[in-house]
Amino acid sequence: MTGADRPVAGAAVGPSVRSAGRWLLDQLTVVVVALLLALGLRMLVIEPYRIPSESMLPTLRNGDHVFVAKWVFGARLPFGKARLPAVREPRRGEVVIFELGRRGNEIAPRDERPDLPAERFVKRVVGLPGDRVEGRGGALWVNGQRVDSWPTGETWVDAGGRRLKGWSEILSTGQHSLARENDPAPRDFVRDVPVGRYFVMGDYRDRSTDSRILGTVPRADLIGPVWMIYWSWGEGWGMQPPHALGSFWDRLQQIRWDRVGERVH
Repeated sequence: MTGADRPVAGAAVGPSVRSAGRWLLDQLTVVVVALLLALGLRMLVIEPYRIPSESMLPTLRNGDHVFVAKWVFGARLPFGKARLPAVREPRRGEVVIFELGRRGNEIAPRDERPDLPAERFVKRVVGLPGDRVEGRGGALWVNGQRVDSWPTGETWVDAGGRRLKGWSEILSTGQHSLARENDPAPRDFVRDVPVGRYFVMGDYRDRSTDSRILGTVPRADLIGPVWMIYWSWGEGWGMQPPHALGSFWDRLQQIRWDRVGERVH
């Protein structure tokens, strides 16, 4: 074998190997950028949330999955207590996600019980800072004015089998639905909303643990308004093992297609 025929030590890698390495690097870059964008969107712009209870019947049902517009109230930055600038302040009548402290049956505003782990809840804003909110004989009053509400003739049934009456109510952001028991127990109250805090209530007025009991929510603990329902299925999904949900066809029938894409009012 002549010197010209011998392989040269340290010869350059062929173009096909370089091309494969560059292609792999490009793909990894795309994946990393996509993950960072998705993480950034979730932290700062919009975040999914699953409705875990019936306290917002009939507006939201157990098993609804919603998008929360975090950017509207100013998203909280990942480290520390700093937030991005808010587009606007919360409005009376809109449905919001917020945090309370919770451990078992202990639930309280986070600034009153910082020792409790944070947990997210969903309710409707009824009282703004400086408002007086009252319940008189089943009617809601804000700043001395009775909030317009009336029965619609609709009926609902909750998970406990209780038959509920459908009502409509008008707050600042417009008309929305309520669920009321046929013979609810009186829950009269008077609450003054301090500066920097909000009074929230569930749309299932007779079975909601809200500001009537827990007190008002600090502005700093409001995450954002609920924008829309992007997915909805029966209560068993995500809370029971697959074998307890029946056949695939049974599970498919639990999807509430009519609620997918519905805006939340």
